[in-house]
Amino acid sequence: MNLYNKLVSRPYIFVRITGMSPGKFNDIIKKLQPIWNKKHLKKKKLDGRP
Repeated sequence: MNLYNKLVSRPYIFVRITGMSPGKFNDIIKKLQPIWNKKHLKKKKLDGRP
């Protein structure tokens, strides 16, 4: 079990650490994941990597 899963199973601690509920955190991750992937892949390609 990774740290994220441990924290999600304890919502009170998750809120204390992140300042938001696990549900809200997941909503933000869903919105940011495609943007992050696009920028991350773009950065790799700029370094001359395939």
